[in-house]
Amino acid sequence: MYIKLTNGTPSLYSLGELRRDNPNTSFPRVIPDELFASYDVYPYTRPAQPIFEELTHNLVDGAFEQDVDGNWSRPWVIEAKSQSELDSDLADWRGRASLYRRDFCIALKRAGILPVAEAIAAAKGDWPTTFETALSSLTQDEQDEAQIEWASVIEIRRSHPIIAMLGVAAGLTDVQVDTLFGRVA
Repeated sequence: MYIKLTNGTPSLYSLGELRRDNPNTSFPRVIPDELFASYDVYPYTRPAQPIFEELTHNLVDGAFEQDVDGNWSRPWVIEAKSQSELDSDLADWRGRASLYRRDFCIALKRAGILPVAEAIAAAKGDWPTTFETALSSLTQDEQDEAQIEWASVIEIRRSHPIIAMLGVAAGLTDVQVDTLFGRVA
């Protein structure tokens, strides 16, 4: 990992760029640091990537720094995500999030939304009595189809409209529904 100083400003640079920028120069296979320096090219180091909260922050490249001994490094910088990034990430996550019906029913039981007997029945494909009110705004055909889908589906998607209806019927916020699907806020 190298930088090239141009008017005192460091920028990323590679061995290939050095060879391309100097086509009439025959460089040794292993180029010593002194030879690099004669072209204003210097190695730099990177610290290990820090641990950070990926849901709310980004890890970005910091500015190149030179220590008192002339050694170059490039630190990492942890920056808070903008609200638009947070919103976009959440929408993407909700579009991808899913659980097996079994795991969803366990989450509903653990959250106190379904009693044990209903959670067991729901995991087998039965429509839980607790969910009855969620379908009340649908036509009979839509209710029948929702129950048929529940009975046949293996994977429950966070973004499915039935999940939104169940959340409303259970009095859950979007964040609480996200938590059922494993998202930790």
